[in-house]
Amino acid sequence: MAAGLLLIAVGFAAVAVARPARLTRAAGLLPAAALVVLLTLGRLLIAPVTRARAPDLAGPGRLGLCTGALSSVPVAALGLLPRAGGQAAVSR
Repeated sequence: MAAGLLLIAVGFAAVAVARPARLTRAAGLLPAAALVVLLTLGRLLIAPVTRARAPDLAGPGRLGLCTGALSSVPVAALGLLPRAGGQAAVSR
């Protein structure tokens, strides 16, 4: 799990480090491509671990609730993030 979180952090760091450089054309896409690849690989390492840990963390009789909540988080993020990004773009 730590390796997956580290990959995700490195992906975001690549974008943060490249931002002041104001890269253009194809070079400007490299930080975004690195983020997508590292975010995907990190998620692939984290997802099985979180699914395996859910039964350990769930209380008695709450496994279905915890598994359902864990499954709905990515779906909720897909619905909320575009709205948050839209507000950030408007406020600039």
